[in-house]
This record gives sequence, C-alpha cells and structure tokens, in this order.
Amino acid sequence: MKALLLAGGLGTRLRPLTQTTPKPLVPVVNRPWLEHLLLHLKSQGIQHFVLAVKHEAQQIRAYFQDGRALGVSIQYSEEPDLLGTAGAIRHAAEHTDLGERFVVLNADIVHLVPLLPLLEAHRNAGALVTIGLTEVDDPSAYGVVEQTVTGRIVRFVEKPPRHAAPSKRINAGIYVMEQAVLRSIPVGREVSVERETFPELIRRGGLVQGCLLPGYWMDMGTPERYLQVHADALSGRLPLQIPGFQHSPGIWTGKDVYISKSVTLVPPV
Repeated sequence: MKALLLAGGLGTRLRPLTQTTPKPLVPVVNRPWLEHLLLHLKSQGIQHFVLAVKHEAQQIRAYFQDGRALGVSIQYSEEPDLLGTAGAIRHAAEHTDLGERFVVLNADIVHLVPLLPLLEAHRNAGALVTIGLTEVDDPSAYGVVEQTVTGRIVRFVEKPPRHAAPSKRINAGIYVMEQAVLRSIPVGREVSVERETFPELIRRGGLVQGCLLPGYWMDMGTPERYLQVHADALSGRLPLQIPGFQHSPGIWTGKDVYISKSVTLVPPV
C-alpha cells in the first residue's frame, strides 16, 4: 500500500518560520517533521510514498530525493497551482500510481498514530473512505464529525460553537481511500476534501466511516502550538525516536555527551 503525503501548503499561520521553508520541513527536535513522519510510517509497514508538493517544493525534493537514504521509495506530484486537499489527491492520482486503496496524510500535522486500527475499520465497514479521528477539548476551531453508533459519518459541522458541537471528534487529517473516490473530485481547480468531497459523498449515500485513533496529534499551525510540540517531545508525550539521542522525561542528550554528577537536571514545567 502507498501513502500520499500532502506537503504543499503555505503554512501562513506559522510565519516567519515558513516564509522560505515549507511547513513539513520545519524542524521538530532538530529534524524536519516530515522526516519523523516518514520514519514512523515506515515502522508501520509502508515503504512507498508519494509527496504532493507545491510551496518551496525544490527544498523537499532536495532533502529527501528518492527516499533511499531513509530506506523507502519516494515519488513526487508537484501541483501547478495550489489545488486544496482533494485537488492535490486527484492531481497525484493522475501523475502517479496510488493503487486501488491508499492512505492519505496531511504532512504538516504532527501525528504519531497506529495505522492498523484505521485499515481494519475501513476493511470491516467496506467504506469508500475512512477518516482517522481525534478528540479535542474544544472543537470550535475545527471541523467536527457526527457519527452513528456503527461509526458511519453522517455530517460535518465546521467550527461550531463549543456548546453546539455534535461531538468532540475532529478530522485528524489521515484517510484510507478507495480509488473510486477520485471520480468525485473535479479536475483542474481547488477542491477541499473536508468541505466538498466528503460531504458530497455522504449526500450521495457513499459510506464515509470514522475511526477514533489513539496516539499523539497536534496541529502545529501556530507558533504557540509549535512550541507545545517541542515541550511534548521533551516530556515524552510525543514519543519521537531519534538515532544518536537518549531520552528521559524532560531531558535529551546527544552522542558522547557527558553530564557531571554535580549537575542538577530540572525537567521543563
């Protein structure tokens, strides 16, 4: 199975960090977030990737090349214009072979989640699309889903008032899709899966399933959340594995680092 990583956005809310750097290349604990994501997905059994790129695409190409250095294979789908999430998926499908069933992830969201529950939920439901969901305390800043008891998504509510939200479950930006979904995406214009493609599939009676995923999730789209991601990495809440580093709660030490016995180490608050 292939994974399509959507890595073409402008990341405007994270400027000036993203002024000349694509958001997926912004470092998390001294390594581009996209590298962490690729290695995590590799550990989940995915070896073949397509990166949908646009903003500063040459930087992403130069850094990852064909993926051989990470032990994976990478192809690229470069958008002529910004096409939105669904438009980028359709464009990638026209220029690469994604297969009959494939995984899609927003590459600029920090998420380390297991894929097996999502794949099993998709297969068991016989869905056209299965959306990975996460729960947040305040869903008013997100697109919230309403589900049946079987997990079928019946509607999306965009940024509802907190008291009126049908649930605390939101789209985590991780999907399993069947190739048949691509026929529902118009060609050559900007299209959003969240606001157009998925609601239209539901309206037509297509099975759009939702699966609540365990693991870490954070939209690092603002400087405050970007700092929070690092605090979570230092505390161990974001379980990054970095070769050459040792980690205990709140403390990272690199190779050949010596800490005197007289030093008192205090984890961040």
